Amino acid sequence: KSLDSYLGFPARSHLIGCENDGPVQAIAWAQVTRGTPSVWYSVATRKRDGTDHGFSKPLMIANISGDAGMSVMGLTFASKDCGDLLVTFGPTAAANPNSETCVPKPYATYFVQANKPG
Repeated sequence: KSLDSYLGFPARSHLIGCENDGPVQAIAWAQVTRGTPSVWYSVATRKRDGTDHGFSKPLMIANISGDAGMSVMGLTFASKDCGDLLVTFGPTAAANPNSETCVPKPYATYFVQANKPG
């Protein structure tokens, strides 16, 4: 294994599920790849007979470009239809070893509509 393959492996956290009077309808999680934080989303799929089939292909719904010293600090579903999320990005020493010498960056919370066409 090379250092590049080690650094390129995605680290995942903040796995959450959304259920609306029944089984889980959607999942979301935070992921960091090469220092870039992002949020991914997938919806539950059903067979024609109504039984569970799994989840759709994951869709990246939010990210911060490059290694900005920011990480996903919070992730929560914000609607009953499981399509809206609140994503909080914030500074973290683990995301950027030089962050102690930099001016702290503020936290930022974004409202993301995952299941609405952009």
